[in-house]
Amino acid sequence: MITSKQQEILLKGINGDRIAQRKGGGGRSLSYLEAWDVKAHMNRIFGFLNWSADVNTAELAYEDNSDGRWNVAYKVILTLRVNGASYTEAAVGSATLQNQVPCPERQGQNLSGYFLRQRLRRGPK
Repeated sequence: MITSKQQEILLKGINGDRIAQRKGGGGRSLSYLEAWDVKAHMNRIFGFLNWSADVNTAELAYEDNSDGRWNVAYKVILTLRVNGASYTEAAVGSATLQNQVPCPERQGQNLSGYFLRQRLRRGPK
């Protein structure tokens, strides 16, 4: 069970200083929360030993080499546990790369951070 103070913090808007930006495809600017920041925020809200995010699976879902570029997609299933409650969800992320990247763990880490940010953005169920 989360406290009313924890719920209040989770439902607050995100401080703009926490939003990172990077250049994306097509010259677009992408805004995102960094996984380390989300994890630090979780520690501040729930305490160091009162939550966890476990990657159940991280696997290559799609790979294609066309026009000298690698199009890949990875799927991650992650379980978020907070104070005895758990929530499991899948996330899929894709990228177009100049070279083949043989390490799905790296993409899995990116997706697990994405999942964690998305789950927390939606608030408690």
